[in-house]
Amino acid sequence: MTHFSATSRAAASDDTRRLSHVRGEDAALAALIDEGERRSAVFQGLVEQLNQSDVFVYVQQRELAGNLNGRLTLIGASRPWRYLRVQIDCRRMLLAQIAALGHELQHAVEIAGTPGAVSGVFLQQMFTTIGYRLEGVGQRYETDSAREAGRRVFRQLFSPGGRTEVTELRQTGD
Repeated sequence: MTHFSATSRAAASDDTRRLSHVRGEDAALAALIDEGERRSAVFQGLVEQLNQSDVFVYVQQRELAGNLNGRLTLIGASRPWRYLRVQIDCRRMLLAQIAALGHELQHAVEIAGTPGAVSGVFLQQMFTTIGYRLEGVGQRYETDSAREAGRRVFRQLFSPGGRTEVTELRQTGD
């Protein structure tokens, strides 16, 4: 039997966080990501999918305009890696930020599943095909799968049995 001290666990957690493809820009965001993984199987599954991909996601908290909870942008691509930035509105309560991040991570998974998604023009075409353009200012796109992921993460954050519910849904193909 191996015993770990608190310091060893913290070091192991830091190593895992460094290896993760979903990275917060500071310790508070790293804790927010950890909380999402701990409390939501959907969130954890999205992070795991990204960890198996060529996509890295850098997470920031910012004040976002209008009614945006979060947004995702392509930073760039350098074979074999692709880099995305997710910004979450810092004025929302923390659990709402986690749900918004889950929503944006679903978009990142959508990009990860499309090897040619390496430019803004390609992403616009991709999201027009798999989703739809939102009316209003700027180039904003949405997918039903990201909306559903955000809703499911939110439900799990507020439900003590949420992780079990999602495991059952995965087994039925949802």
